[in-house]
Amino acid sequence: MSKCLMIQGTTSDAGKTTLVAGLGRLRARRGIKVAPFKPQNMALNSAVTEDGGEIGRAQALQALACRSSRALVITPISIHCASIQRSICGTSGQENLCREPS
Repeated sequence: MSKCLMIQGTTSDAGKTTLVAGLGRLRARRGIKVAPFKPQNMALNSAVTEDGGEIGRAQALQALACRSSRALVITPISIHCASIQRSICGTSGQENLCREPS
């Protein structure tokens, strides 16, 4: 089994994304295969993956820094705010659920 490193933080804007990008680049330069992963991303901004899907821009930056693929597998679930009362959820880079409040 390969070794894993998990970066966690208790707040938004704590610097987790930047830290992961930096550590990932450092390890990639040393020849270690790096695969950043974020199970769910909630943001308005996204980047197109190599297979035509959608991931968060921060995860695209991490993939670039780690010299790894910008594939959907690094962020399988994305949530976008469409309005104050509506969210758009996506899995595997495709929008598949729009929910109105009841």
